[in-house]
Amino acid sequence: GAPAQKPTLTLSLRGRPEREFIAALRSVLQKEPGPVSVYLRIESAGKWRVVETDYLVSAEEPLLEELRSLLGEENIVLS
Repeated sequence: GAPAQKPTLTLSLRGRPEREFIAALRSVLQKEPGPVSVYLRIESAGKWRVVETDYLVSAEEPLLEELRSLLGEENIVLS
């Protein structure tokens, strides 16, 4: 059969994120290492592009909670 899909976490960033925001996001993503790859969806010139990051996170509830407060529920997709 096909190999199992590894779980991924996709974070959508609208517009141009502030430097402080990126710093906050980094520190959250470094906090809880785990098996889940992190991708960023970045909006530029009205188009979305997806960028793979080097972050691997646990994607457990405490982490997701912090990401929700930072990004908003609708910008976080765990698949």
